[in-house]
Amino acid sequence: MNRQIEKAFSNGKAFIMFVTSGDPDLETTQEIVYALDKAGCSLVELGIPFSDPTAEAPVI
Repeated sequence: MNRQIEKAFSNGKAFIMFVTSGDPDLETTQEIVYALDKAGCSLVELGIPFSDPTAEAPVI
């Protein structure tokens, strides 16, 4: 895996995308990741949906 990351940064920069896993569903997540790969994305970070209710609380 380290070789793949090194390869992604071999030109000094990498195009990295973040995708929330399962949004809106797992099949769509898979399609998005394959489309990003085909479009030339260097790395794709798959995130776990965040559900902490206090994270969305307004600041007063």
